Amino acid sequence: MVLVRFASPVLGDPLEQLLRFLRLVAIFYAAGHVVPGVTIWLIGRTAHAL
Repeated sequence: MVLVRFASPVLGDPLEQLLRFLRLVAIFYAAGHVVPGVTIWLIGRTAHAL
């Protein structure tokens, strides 16, 4: 039901919109995993440096 709203002719090809949305989700998903990992790594490095 939500996808129907996204697939309006103004936005272009519905499939393109879906792929763009999925790519955005993938980026956020990756960031959600990478950012905490990098943060923990930086804290660990800083702790060793001290």
